[in-house]
Amino acid sequence: MTDNRRVVDHVTYRGGDLTLQSLEGTDHFELLYNGSVFRSTYDHALSVAFADTILGLVKSARAIDILLGGLGLGDTLQQILGFEGLRKVTVIEPDEIVPKWGRKHLKIDASLDDARTELVVGNFMQYVEAAPTSYHGIGIDLDLGPTQILREETRRVYSMSSLTSLASRLRSDGVLVIRSTEDDRAYRRALDEVFSEVGVREIEHINSIGNSVTGVFYVARM
Repeated sequence: MTDNRRVVDHVTYRGGDLTLQSLEGTDHFELLYNGSVFRSTYDHALSVAFADTILGLVKSARAIDILLGGLGLGDTLQQILGFEGLRKVTVIEPDEIVPKWGRKHLKIDASLDDARTELVVGNFMQYVEAAPTSYHGIGIDLDLGPTQILREETRRVYSMSSLTSLASRLRSDGVLVIRSTEDDRAYRRALDEVFSEVGVREIEHINSIGNSVTGVFYVARM
């Protein structure tokens, strides 16, 4: 951790440390699990691109229902709420402290209190398997993707059985988009076994603190 980073808040539970830290002299924040940064406000552009990828591939234009795995720092949710045809966005966030930090430090109250937003604190796959709801778009933004899992409980999200469950929750014209930090051929083969259409989109940009970063989005349809 460099000298210009300050711990804003910190919790320990379920065998891990979750930390919110700020970059002094800026308005940027980082979210860390066991010392690894997995979301940041300076990578806002990647979160926006993730949301736009989901919305851009949804074939319907009105009364759109979206499911998001992971709230992060709220950038993806905010972008989705800007979509005119949105009916509802359901966000499953595993850590109850994250939306509290979002309200207190990142001022995302408007997004969380929007009448179209449903926030559920809990396990993503447990929710998917318990709620027989279908969606036009499902976005998974948990940890750093299938190749960089920070929490053991997240591993199941990227399993073959979970891909099958997610496929069953997509509407006939629906799309699944999974955010990652790198492309992995083995994971792409797993997607190919479940979905009829699979693609990968890579986004490269210079973030707000001057670093070159790459975002990888797996895209899948039935």
